[in-house]
Amino acid sequence: MIKRYPCQAVMMYVLGIVYMASAGTWIPASAGGLLAAVCAIGCAALWIRQQTSARKKSVQAMVLLLAFGIGSARMYAADTMERSLTGILDGQEVSVQGRITKKQLQEASNQNILWNVNLTDSYLKTSQGIRPCGNVIIYTDLESGEPVIGNIIFITGKIKLWNTARNEGNFDERAYYKDQGYSFRIYADKYSYQVMEPGRDSLREYLYNFRQQLVQVYQSRMQEQTAGVVCAMLLGEKSLLEAETKELYRQSGIAHILAISGLHISILGAAAFGMLRKRGVSYTVSAAVSLSLLLLFGIMTGMGLSTVRAIVMFGIYLGAACCGRAYDSINALAVAAAWILWHNPRSLFLAGFQFSFAAVTGVLFGKQICQVFRPKYRLFETVLVSLGIQMATLPLTAWYYYEIPVYSVLLNMLVLPLMG
Repeated sequence: MIKRYPCQAVMMYVLGIVYMASAGTWIPASAGGLLAAVCAIGCAALWIRQQTSARKKSVQAMVLLLAFGIGSARMYAADTMERSLTGILDGQEVSVQGRITKKQLQEASNQNILWNVNLTDSYLKTSQGIRPCGNVIIYTDLESGEPVIGNIIFITGKIKLWNTARNEGNFDERAYYKDQGYSFRIYADKYSYQVMEPGRDSLREYLYNFRQQLVQVYQSRMQEQTAGVVCAMLLGEKSLLEAETKELYRQSGIAHILAISGLHISILGAAAFGMLRKRGVSYTVSAAVSLSLLLLFGIMTGMGLSTVRAIVMFGIYLGAACCGRAYDSINALAVAAAWILWHNPRSLFLAGFQFSFAAVTGVLFGKQICQVFRPKYRLFETVLVSLGIQMATLPLTAWYYYEIPVYSVLLNMLVLPLMG
């Protein structure tokens, strides 16, 4: 770990985020913030002690402290948007303008179609004036046509603030959407829908329509319950997944197989890269083609946190292969975390982020155990890796769900090897 400089810098960056989130201001005001500051100084001192050159010591210490400061600043900037929206009331009539980045068909009938539309770089217009509001979710029913990804729209409706958990262990809607960067939702008037700038994003539109065609194929060839599971596992489309089925997977401790993650990325990316290399294509071209394929697949499936993490790590693997360098999983994991947290530092507090990175950490830990004991059979190696994943994610399961599936270890030992 001493020589993994990117990993250490990212750890300092994360500590900076934790410090600012717990303190809430530039003045240390909480035990959590103070503890993070002490840990940051301790890590910096440990790193300095391991170096030989005085100049190198100074530079590396400055890099560590700079990473801590950048993490604190990014978290402070992320909270600035929430503070600027103080005074917004539930049910308030407002107008909002923003660019469509994602859309989801919620419900369709003969009379109307209900759409779930995500806006980014939005501006809110109220009686008090115009202010930026970041990301917003719009619910609107359109009689004809559909929203187009890339368009800048202007729409009027009523604000619906996120609900908070009433009891410990319940789903906290406000914390979940706040950490994803969404300020609030608006139930819009369909007659106020206006396209201010028709900036169609052809690529995202095509991938959305392609995914919907695949969903229709699964629905027409399978039973409804089976189609919902397959669409969730292969396309990231969870709207067809029944609530009872989703809860059954969660209680069994195998809900992670419903998420688009490293398994999908490794199968697609490694298959494309390996096939091109066997045909004599250069490393650079093979890496570019396979990474482009993964990016298209990620955009089509919604670019969840686990998907972004897997794509970044696989991209680093491809870069190492092209440069003839060794691939280090821990450094790659740290870079993926830095990439995600730079775009949204509040992702650190999402359960999906923590489960995804904890699971990969468990895989790396399981591989280290395999190097020590050197099992003769591949089955034993798979069992050890699966056990490492379970041990890494078990505390998070207890923390977020207030329950532990006691037979999840045995189920995952069967499910994980057969998922491919």
